[in-house]
Amino acid sequence: MATNYVQAGKVLDFSAPYDRTTGQGFQVGSIFAVALGTALSTVAIRGQIDGVWTLAKTSAQAWTVGQKLFWDNTNKRLDSDSTVGMLVGVAQAVAANPSSTGNVRLNGVAPATAEGAQGAIVALTDSTGLSGTHDDTLAATAALVTLTDSTGDSATHNDTLADGSTITAALTDSTTGAAGDTLAAGAGHYVLPFQLDLADIADGDLVTDWVIGHKFTVIESWFVATEPVTTGAKATTLSLDIGATVITNSQIALTSANCTPVGIKVANAGALALNTGAATDTLTVKAASTTAFAEGKGVLLVHIQNMDTADAVASIAAKVNLLRTDNLVQNQNDSDLAQKAIEIVTQLAVTNQNISDVAQKILEIRTALIAAGILTA
Repeated sequence: MATNYVQAGKVLDFSAPYDRTTGQGFQVGSIFAVALGTALSTVAIRGQIDGVWTLAKTSAQAWTVGQKLFWDNTNKRLDSDSTVGMLVGVAQAVAANPSSTGNVRLNGVAPATAEGAQGAIVALTDSTGLSGTHDDTLAATAALVTLTDSTGDSATHNDTLADGSTITAALTDSTTGAAGDTLAAGAGHYVLPFQLDLADIADGDLVTDWVIGHKFTVIESWFVATEPVTTGAKATTLSLDIGATVITNSQIALTSANCTPVGIKVANAGALALNTGAATDTLTVKAASTTAFAEGKGVLLVHIQNMDTADAVASIAAKVNLLRTDNLVQNQNDSDLAQKAIEIVTQLAVTNQNISDVAQKILEIRTALIAAGILTA
């Protein structure tokens, strides 16, 4: 059994960030808790991070059940406005306007970075003079007029386009995949299954030195019961080795109780470490602390990422970044081209209208994001 368990994590010890009395909320870093005692600022205090609590709220607000609530760390109260601070939970019950308190079900987790106060985006000012004639179509362009070179390189024109970074070798695509405009997340992930008859398990190797054949990372593992265990007081602990190295937290503790019913899933002990291997490394499945099962079957599923595939994606990204770096040279080239083409450079006849239409759409998007509480005005 694992010996590194600390606690359930529902009640934690803190140094009070400010004076608190029993039942008041407080924030420490990205953790929100309710005080289980009274303490002055900097004094030790215990706080519970989950559950349903009646806490102080912004009085001039009405809450609906399930509405996201945020902690106003300045005024030390809950608020439905996402700009005041960190997401801490949702309303458990309706709260009237006005009312000084409301019921909140705490999340008990650190919020995603997208929750809480967001930076304001300055409103776009349409100075084209065409704000009354917006439509949903960008018009065709008209005749050309003189182009003004404002690159800042007009004094250094010459007849040669400068050489940027050189990609010395073409990228060879051996993936057999379909080309597209987006590199998918999680490239190279797959699941390696091992069928297990629990009655055959004894301490020792169940699968020895399985050759993966490519550089890899073991992401997670779990056991899924396909035939239930009916005899009580049976147990074993499965674990994974890469070569002679035990993968940290790869242990899966199987018991009579958690191997039934069919389809139940038993996950490994926690986040894995020492979980990477080279193409020549092997994977071994072991059993320990076994009290022999009388029946039961299942599949050990090992989630693996092919790091050769991940490296291939990284190589593509590096090529793209090289092209991006090459743009640093492009400004001078653009200036030279502008000088050579100065007599045909243009101000398009309908550009102002098109820009005005785009500006209007941006304003509409910004207004919608503010109304949704995603941006501040």
